[in-house]
Amino acid sequence: MTSFTYGGVLADDLDGVEARLTEWPSLGGLELHTVDAPGRNGRFFGGASREAQQIVFEVRVMGPSAEQTYRRRDELMAMLDPARGPRDLVIEGDEDWAIPEAVVAESIDWERVIWRGASPLSLRGDVVFETVGPEPAALEADPTELTATGSLTYTHDIGNTSAYPTLVVSTNGNDEEYTITIGDHEVSLTRFYSWGTTHELVLDYHRMEFYLWNTDRDEAVSSAVHRMSNYDRPRLEQGQTYQVEVSPARAITFRPNARRI
Repeated sequence: MTSFTYGGVLADDLDGVEARLTEWPSLGGLELHTVDAPGRNGRFFGGASREAQQIVFEVRVMGPSAEQTYRRRDELMAMLDPARGPRDLVIEGDEDWAIPEAVVAESIDWERVIWRGASPLSLRGDVVFETVGPEPAALEADPTELTATGSLTYTHDIGNTSAYPTLVVSTNGNDEEYTITIGDHEVSLTRFYSWGTTHELVLDYHRMEFYLWNTDRDEAVSSAVHRMSNYDRPRLEQGQTYQVEVSPARAITFRPNARRI
């Protein structure tokens, strides 16, 4: 069996529940964007994108009585309830990676099956998960994180495709501006009125979110967008080495946000 963990709960840990992976496509949800070429053969290729992907499991629910089987089905439904919002999906045997923001996307049509003689009632249904967030690719369950002061070197050899990093800078109240370099990408940020030793500057190019973080209050307190010199998106390519720097030199945390398609 290849089961799944959803929102931190392993399906097979529920009494009488067994899950088996049946569909897990590579490049799931891939779409090509092309333009017809009138009067010519073929098409012009504009690009490719993935808005969402689906992963399907066959699930069986068993119990010593019909009432117990129905109760166990209800427990499974409480775990899968879409009203609880999207959660990370982890496939058994692939625990280093998580599929973010997945939710049950189709009704589960239960059918009675004859499977194990000791169980008077067994139900079988297909559970279809679909990603609903900005990222259909799998991400590291325990993200790689590098720390340094001023600069570091990173070779992108995690996952199997490009990635968009996050850089966190520990600010100093005396600094007027930071210049940040990630490979060929360079961006400058001017001073916030409030930054100091209890703040971190967060440039999240994976989600394209940029803000000042208050470490005491554990929350974002101001957008950094209006203080950035550009909004170009640095991309980490497989097998390439990147120099990451901040000037003036301050403590930095670098997350490559490795992806797998």
